[in-house]
Amino acid sequence: MQALTKEQVEFFKREGYLLVKDLFSDEEVEDFRAACRRDESGDTACRTGFRNVMLMPKVVAIMHDLAGENLIYLGLSLTRTHDTPKPVRSRFFHTDTVHDDGDYATVYPVYNTGVYLQDRIHWSGGLKIIPRSHMWPCVTNKTINELVKNFVRKLISLDFRGAWYVIAPYHSINVETTPRDFLVWYVRTHHSGYAVRLKWFP
Repeated sequence: MQALTKEQVEFFKREGYLLVKDLFSDEEVEDFRAACRRDESGDTACRTGFRNVMLMPKVVAIMHDLAGENLIYLGLSLTRTHDTPKPVRSRFFHTDTVHDDGDYATVYPVYNTGVYLQDRIHWSGGLKIIPRSHMWPCVTNKTINELVKNFVRKLISLDFRGAWYVIAPYHSINVETTPRDFLVWYVRTHHSGYAVRLKWFP
């Protein structure tokens, strides 16, 4: 079953993320919210309240379109309920790769997915992404002090390209999700949680 258009697949491969609008029904969203409130232990997708969300045919079809036929679900899903960021070191760009070979000419075939059960168009707390960032290394800087240390370390080792990656002012976006949406991004895509949406007026 073809779930995505050619344009959506091309967008994902180019930009490093894809937002699929209105994948879930209102009834499914309410079930997800109720399951979050119960806050049971174990992998999210295997808990009955979440309807085996990662194994839903419509979700599997999307992942097939993006990743190909041979899919492996690692059983690493989780929920965050009443999750409040810490005053410091909560918002920083990072990747979720493990043993990355650093070959950015090829695809690192591991993917993150997300369902945000609140309005993240008008309110803070969603996902922030740097588009196309799956094509270069990520240097995580949780504080200004870490940024300076990483920059100096790269300069000392004469890694000028790496030094640029540390300080480059990349354009980032707050992904505008609603509770009915499904979000996919490469684990290599630079991303941060707890996105802040500035408001000038009430």
